[in-house]
Amino acid sequence: MTNEYTVDYNLLKSFAKESKFTGVRLAFFISYCIIAFGFLFIGIFSLIFIPNVDGITIYFSFFFVILAVYSAFIRDAIVLKRQYNFLVKTYGCKFWKRTIMFGDENISLKEVSHVVTCNYSDIIDITEKGNKIWIKLSNKTVIRLFKDAFIDCTWEECKDYILSKQSFE
Repeated sequence: MTNEYTVDYNLLKSFAKESKFTGVRLAFFISYCIIAFGFLFIGIFSLIFIPNVDGITIYFSFFFVILAVYSAFIRDAIVLKRQYNFLVKTYGCKFWKRTIMFGDENISLKEVSHVVTCNYSDIIDITEKGNKIWIKLSNKTVIRLFKDAFIDCTWEECKDYILSKQSFE
C-alpha cells in the first residue's frame, strides 16, 4: 500500500500554515498579536495624552510592536523559505516525490534518497479532514497523506490495514 505525492514550496507552505494555527503555536500567535496591539496602544496613548513623554518610551513601544509583528507573521515565512532552500540544495531539485509505504512490519517514508521508518505501534491517532489524513506518532511527528494519492489501494483499505496492525484504545 503506497501513498505518493509531489512536494514543492506551495505544499510545504500549506503544511506550515496548518501547523501554525494548532496547539501551542496558536497560543504564541495570539500572544504576539496581543503584545503588538498592547504596545501600539501604549505608544499612541503616550504620543497623544502625555505632554512631555520621553522619546525612549515611544521608541520602545514601537520596537516591541515591530518585534511582535515579526514573530507572529514574518518569522515563520523566513524559516520556511530557508528550510525549503536547504532541501532544494540537499536533493538537487525544486520538487520531489514523497512516498509513504505501508509494509508488513513498518511504515516507510521516502524522499529522494532519504528513508525514514516507524512502527505501527508508534501511531497514537489518525485524523481525517477532506482529502487530507494526518497520522500522529508518539514522537510528536505527523505523517501527512492525501486520500487521492494512493497508488495501489484506497484510503479505506489502507486504514483497515493500519487498524489491523495497530489496536487503538
